[in-house]
Parts: sequence; structure tokens; C-alpha cells
Amino acid sequence: MDNSRSYIDHKYIVIGSGCSGAMAAQTLVDSGVDVGMLDVGFTGNGEELHIPDADFVTARTSDASQHKYLIGSAFDGISFGQVESGSQLTPPRKHLIHRADELIPIDSAEFKPTESLAIGGLGSGWGLGCYVYNEKEAELCGLNFTEIEAAYKEISGRIGISAAHDDDNAKHLLGGITNTLGPLDTDNSVVKVIQKYKKRRAYFQKRHATFGRPAMAMLSTNFAGREATRYDDFDFYTDRHKSAYRPCITIDALRTKPNFAYHNDILVLAFSEVDCRVRVEFVNVKTSARGFAFCDKLLICAGALGTARIVLRSASEQLTELPVLCNSYSYLTCINKAMKGKALDQRKTSMAQAMLIYDEGGKGTDIVTCSLYTYRSLLMQRTIGSVPLNLKNGRKIMRDLLPAVVLAGIHHPDNAEGEKKLSLEKCDNSVSGDRLSVIFRPTEKAKSDRKIREKQIRRFLRKLGCTPVMRIDPGYGSSIHYAGTVPFSDSEATGTCQRTGRLNGYNNVFVADSSPFRFLPAKGITLSIMAFAHLVAKKSLESES
Repeated sequence: MDNSRSYIDHKYIVIGSGCSGAMAAQTLVDSGVDVGMLDVGFTGNGEELHIPDADFVTARTSDASQHKYLIGSAFDGISFGQVESGSQLTPPRKHLIHRADELIPIDSAEFKPTESLAIGGLGSGWGLGCYVYNEKEAELCGLNFTEIEAAYKEISGRIGISAAHDDDNAKHLLGGITNTLGPLDTDNSVVKVIQKYKKRRAYFQKRHATFGRPAMAMLSTNFAGREATRYDDFDFYTDRHKSAYRPCITIDALRTKPNFAYHNDILVLAFSEVDCRVRVEFVNVKTSARGFAFCDKLLICAGALGTARIVLRSASEQLTELPVLCNSYSYLTCINKAMKGKALDQRKTSMAQAMLIYDEGGKGTDIVTCSLYTYRSLLMQRTIGSVPLNLKNGRKIMRDLLPAVVLAGIHHPDNAEGEKKLSLEKCDNSVSGDRLSVIFRPTEKAKSDRKIREKQIRRFLRKLGCTPVMRIDPGYGSSIHYAGTVPFSDSEATGTCQRTGRLNGYNNVFVADSSPFRFLPAKGITLSIMAFAHLVAKKSLESES
């Protein structure tokens, strides 16, 4: 990692190493142009190295050093208090939120997001779900459907997506993507749920619902020099076999190229256009020294909230606030009645095993998603608070019921209605001198719609043999799906983007993450972010004069 240069100059600069930054950088590097990446880039402190080359059950019953990665040397793997965004991170993944509260502080009474300054950003802990937007969703977002559909195929060929094309969910998850790998194996708990669905398929389809296996950026077979998953149930702890796609895989490959340079320890503050070039102001988070980088074209991939900070600082004389979108999220702790008294498969992944998709009204614009996870590797101590029992009785009962536990994570779509806005306020304790202030207040109708949809989801789960016993609402921001902060606009209004990703008011500044999306479908956003980043990188190359 190159953090020693006092003067940084590249033809193209990409801000951020997350999923969008990695894809944008790859497209640029593959075209042959000179690319520099500016990133803070925190890394882990070594807990992952203690994980034995064995599956979770074997390690849990035989590894004398398991405490080093299960609860951590500082006991930071033990959950206390209310469940909130980021509370499920295991010790080997804690670096994802390292110093975020200090370096990119947020002030909000109702909005509690998770942000990352780690190499790979939040993509280093991404849940791997891959879902395309349909034509109506793309239109609501402001995306060109033909272009984004082609970009989905490009990204699938880069990262490796395992999926089932003969599944009822395929039209919602895959669209026109055909270059996928075979589906991942499903564990015995969710196999029983799928069997129930098949028997009652007509009931669900009549109500515009489908159920089946998810599309995942996890390898079911060896791909591009990476190893297929070993089904060791250590997915929340390590990526050492690279079966799960993480942005670091792309960044590491790019760093072998002569036309790419990675600059870490750099927190970007603002930018300006000077003499037909872009000047980027930053602070070194190790030395606190200020500096500048220069480029012909700048691509901002700092995540919707990070990008908003940079844009607000850069256009502070014309811009005081920006909008924001975020999927509302909650999850249900359920008991799969078919698993009572049975053991969960030893061979499994930790990621989503299945998805319930509810297209209310069959219009394709109000889709709600519900991902099903079976539970083991995150340890029982994280579920005790999710059942309506005291600790003593809850521990005994959950020990026996754990193989039957199914967590159902529900995401809802979001639009611009309501009071949802960001602004910067002075903060003397911050290296940037400010902090992000967030107001996030959906309309009463949105809240009512959410309750109605979740009531229907609970009915569906019961039909599938999964009895909800408790609902957990981690609060606004907990979905970790953010968008809409620098929305698409056909005008040149400050704080908005053209469809190409070019930031209005600037000639050579582009936004290549989810910030321009004007609507946020309930489907996981990451594949669409990567596809859009690839498109913006192509558009920036095409705009060469």
C-alpha cells in the first residue's frame, strides 16, 4: 500500500475501495488508463489467522484457541444491550467499523447506519445476495434498463454468481443474467421449508409470492482461480478460500497492474475543479497531515453517506442539505417445526439459505424481500435476546431449539416521501471539522404499509412451517442499504447527477455508487451498485475530449 507519496497525480482517481470502487477501477484499468485509488483502508488485527482449517462444528468441539476468533482478545465478540446496526460483526470483521465513529461521525436521533473505512468497505462484510432490478424498478431508480441489464451480465462474469434458473425466484433475482454458476446446496432445515412451499405453491402464487433459493456471490464451483465454498459455516469469520466475492479480491488483482496505484490512510474531504483538472483535498488519518491529489477525472465511490459528505463540503456555498433513502429492515426469530429434535447439517454456509419474495399487487414496484438464515456460527449468545424468555430459561430452551431457529430478515422498498435529509454541522472533535446530521422520518402511510406487509409475511412463514416468536427492529439505518443522496436529475441543479453519473455543476467529477438512485428497491443493492459503477466508468471514458 502506497501512503508515502506527498504528491499524488493520476489521470483517473477513484475514491473508495468498496464494491463500487473496485468495479469502477477494474473497468478503468482494463481500458489502459492510469488509475489511482484513494482509501483509508483499515485491515484486521489477525483474529482470522487463528481459525483452523476445519468446519465450524469441528472447531467448536476441539479447538482450544477458539475464543480468539469467536469472542476476540478484547471480548468484542460478545453482544450486549440492544441489537442495532453492526452488532452482528464477529471479531475478525470488527475492523470494518474501526474508527468510523471518530473519523466520520453521525448525529441522529432516529437513524443509526453502519459505515466502513476498511479496505473493501462494507463489501468486506456484504451478505453476498445478488438481485437484479426489473424494468419498472430500474425506471424508478433513474437507471437505463438496457444498460444496467448488460452491466449485470458483465459483473456476473467478474465475481461469480451461484444461482438456480429453474427456481420460482429466478425472474426476480436473475432477470436476463445467464452466465451464472450452479446453485449452492441448501441445508436440511430450509430443504424442509422448500418442500412445504412446493406443496402450497398455488397458495403463494395467487398472492404474488414466490419462495426459493437465493442468488449468491459465493462459488458453488471453482471459478477464476478461486475455490468453491467448503460449506464450513465460517462465512461470518473468514474469506481465506475466496469462495465469497469481496472487493479486496479485485483490489489485490489490480495492484499487480502497472497502471494502478492504491493509496491508503487517506480520508477524502472535498474536491474542486481547477484549470480543467480536479483537485482532491484529503487528510492522512495516521499523521493528520493535509494534502492534495490531482486528476483529469474523479469517480466518487464512497458510499451514499460518504459521497454526500464530500459533495456537501465541496459545494458548501450552494448546498446545505441532501436527501437520503434507506430500506426499512426488521427480522423475525422463527422456529421451524419440522426441525424440532433434529440436528442441523454440519456441512452448510452461514449465508441466506432461501428467499421469500412478495410482490404486493403484482406490479413489480412494491416488492418486499425476506431472506431466511439458519443459525449456528454466530453463537447462541446473540439469539438469547431475540426470544421472549429470561436468560436462565432462555439459555436452556434455545440450546435445544437452536437447530430449529430460522431468522427471517425483511427489507422494504423506500422512496423520497417523508422527511429524510442530511446536512453537515460543525464538530471540533472531528478531523474534518464536521459531522453528518441525519433526519429520517418516513410518512405515516409508509409505516402503515410496512406493518401490513410484515403481517402478510408472517402468514407466509407460518404456511412454510416457520412460526415467528419475536420481532426485532434494529431501527432506521440497520439495513445498511443507503442511496439517493445525490439523485439523478435532467437539470444542472447543484447536488444532483446526470444519467451518466456526472455530477451537475462539474465537468469531470462522477458519482459511481448508489447516491444517484431515486428509488431503493427492497432487493439487495450491491449487485446494482457494482453494475452502475461499471457503467459510470465506461461513460467517463467515453467523455474524453
